[in-house]
Amino acid sequence: MRVVIAVIIGFAEGSSALGQTSPHQRGTPVIPINRAPASESVVVTRNQAWQVQATDHFDIYHQAPQPQIDAAALEAERAYARISANMDHELTARMPVILVANDADLPRTAEQAYQLVAASGAPIGAEHLLLSGETLAQRPYWMAHELTHPFLFELLPAPVDFAAWVSEALADHHSGAWQPVALAAVRDSLTTGRVPAVESLAVSDRHWGHAVFDYIASQYGTDGVRRYIEVLSRRPQSGGDAIEEAFSTSPAEFNRAVEAYARSRLQ
Repeated sequence: MRVVIAVIIGFAEGSSALGQTSPHQRGTPVIPINRAPASESVVVTRNQAWQVQATDHFDIYHQAPQPQIDAAALEAERAYARISANMDHELTARMPVILVANDADLPRTAEQAYQLVAASGAPIGAEHLLLSGETLAQRPYWMAHELTHPFLFELLPAPVDFAAWVSEALADHHSGAWQPVALAAVRDSLTTGRVPAVESLAVSDRHWGHAVFDYIASQYGTDGVRRYIEVLSRRPQSGGDAIEEAFSTSPAEFNRAVEAYARSRLQ
């Protein structure tokens, strides 16, 4: 099972205090768990019983006040509808969401994550999204960001080396929000003339990847975003090949168009 932790605080960019990240993801903590870890401290949960609330696509296991549950259900279904329509894809199974009240209640180790999942009653062996009502209240767009990852796990199950930036960049795009630090990084690159080529983007260039997907959506629509992911799923030889196949244009022309878009919309 993979557990995706939807929390902003406590994790360094490009690493995870939980010890491991998905090959798709850098920055979002992900815990792959196949069995109970044997030697780490157990998470402490509150004494009240866990309950579950079902929505159309999610089972929300919760120890949280009802307003947080209602907000999580609304944001989860809203994000699912938008991402599913954009990607023309339905997740193959219902998504368990484990909702706690505060960021401090989220696990920090693989053992804590396993114990939290087991205590909640959520099925072992499924993909899980863990989040706190505190984070959701402060950043409702984060639901769409995190929910993008399960869709990509199914649409692009094997990561492509030259497109490792795609998962976080597409999640940032689907969130519909630009973080100040990312926007500042894009503007700095434009000002200094250090604009990376799309075919050579690295994981650390996720801010430019966000701009790339914003450009693709504005120029080619959601069909263009889907087409690019579908091309990547066929594992082309290079990033340049993926651009040419998906958009019928040269990498040089594509890069110039992305930079022009960034200068007009983001600078």
